Amino acid sequence: MKQLLKKAIILVYALVPCKRAVCNLLRHTHLAQHALVKNFWFRGTFEVKTTSFSFQLINYKNAIIERMVFWRGLTEWEKEEIDLWIHFTRFSHVIVDIGANTGIYSVLAAKNHPSARVVAFEPSATIYKKLQANVALNSLPVTCEPCALSNTEGQFPFYEPKHLHHTCASLNPEIFSQTRYQGNKNVTQVATLPLDVYIERHRLEAIDLVKIDVELHEMEVLEGFARRIFTMRPVIFIEVLNDDMARKLGQFFDPHNYRYYPIAENCAPVAAIDAKLASNYLLLPSEKQHLLTNFNPS
Repeated sequence: MKQLLKKAIILVYALVPCKRAVCNLLRHTHLAQHALVKNFWFRGTFEVKTTSFSFQLINYKNAIIERMVFWRGLTEWEKEEIDLWIHFTRFSHVIVDIGANTGIYSVLAAKNHPSARVVAFEPSATIYKKLQANVALNSLPVTCEPCALSNTEGQFPFYEPKHLHHTCASLNPEIFSQTRYQGNKNVTQVATLPLDVYIERHRLEAIDLVKIDVELHEMEVLEGFARRIFTMRPVIFIEVLNDDMARKLGQFFDPHNYRYYPIAENCAPVAAIDAKLASNYLLLPSEKQHLLTNFNPS
């Protein structure tokens, strides 16, 4: 009976005009905490507040992340990651967001550290337009690059869900079995570039902070940064989806005095990367561990 009622409410909502006005009204009531409202969508902009600044995002019909952020703010979607990210952007002058999607992390970085140089890479043509739109909406000097970072320069197949808004696209076709995605898929050709080559062409003297969220292509991104990563020694946020990725990351970073922090509520260091502990990790050069001293989650 409850499921039938839920479906009926969702069907009725689909017919409601002025959806943004309705959602904005509900957003400021106790109903915003009800699970049902996650099915209520609208097209248009909305404001997101942090403890020290606010910014705008564009919502779309199938925008899962934006819909969650609209109803719950930044307290539910990747809360621990975002708290840490905002903290480390304060100390970072050059920030690289690899797999930027619609740009929430890039926007947070540029808003929190306006003088920082922020570069966002997003190879999906559909999602790239949304990244550009969010950056423009907030009038931010973020450099948006419509290519994928990898270990080779060229054109390669890119695998993504067919629907217009998604979060699981990759140069690695195994991403669909990893995420158990069963829907329709698109395969397109995208430009790829090693980060080392980008650094040379754009004369970047340092990179302080990097986010790598590329759905099983993380090792290729790191290989394309291998000539400079251990001289620049950035703080790295990285997704770890399986045990094989965890093992390869350990082999890559173990000899170079990085410390591993599963991104969770207590954010305590561990001896080895373990995908069972967390799906996202903070990789911190040993000489930068002091930057965590004054970290206070919101």
